[in-house]
Amino acid sequence: MALLARNSHAELLGWRPEGSNPCQRLGTRTPPPRDRVATWDEIFALLDAAAALGLSATGNAMLISLLTGQRQTDVLGARAGDFYMLDPHRLPVQPGLGDHDAHRPIWVWDFTRSKRGNAALIELHPRLIPVISQLVMRAEGPEQKLLIDDLTGRPFSRDTFASRFKKIRTEAANRTPSVASLQFRDLRRTNAVMAREAGASIDDVGDLLGNSAARNPRLKQTYMAPGFHAARRAVSAIQWPERNRAKKIEEE
Repeated sequence: MALLARNSHAELLGWRPEGSNPCQRLGTRTPPPRDRVATWDEIFALLDAAAALGLSATGNAMLISLLTGQRQTDVLGARAGDFYMLDPHRLPVQPGLGDHDAHRPIWVWDFTRSKRGNAALIELHPRLIPVISQLVMRAEGPEQKLLIDDLTGRPFSRDTFASRFKKIRTEAANRTPSVASLQFRDLRRTNAVMAREAGASIDDVGDLLGNSAARNPRLKQTYMAPGFHAARRAVSAIQWPERNRAKKIEEE
């Protein structure tokens, strides 16, 4: 791209004949967008493999991405202090949620998305709460990374995490061969698909993923931004199935 820009600029200045840029018409094609979505059977196979290999932190990273719809960079960069409980009395009754949810404790993940730089305040799925609360309690301070590699005792690097995930995927494929084609980034897409299939609107899912949340104010200051409530609806739409029901759901 840099060569293309320089050659085009040279044509503009008259340094080379117009239309002589050799990089202008290479005929390259944009690859089709990836559409891989994990099944519940594949998800359970990955989580079981992580536990069997003693790679709980990598398993927790998969769980966080799956149930929050966030990117690997933000999952691995999460700090213990980014997770806390909101005062439920400062929240109104949320659209799409029953009155019984109005005053229950609300665990949230409060961070800034690395790609867009927009604020995010995401309620944790019930399946995540015991996992996150234990990790927060074990942390030595709010600035410590939430996820620490089980083998090195240090925060994950990109290469280290890729190695751990590959090892888990290989182990999981022994039980569920289709897992071999799954990538970590597919868990974010899986979150969106599951939320939509469970009845969440496109706008709600967009707020959860961060694709439409750039308009939000700093959520932590008010707890009232519409994007937070939209993301809550998307999170609550996903129902964690019992294992004997997960297989049945996939076969129907």
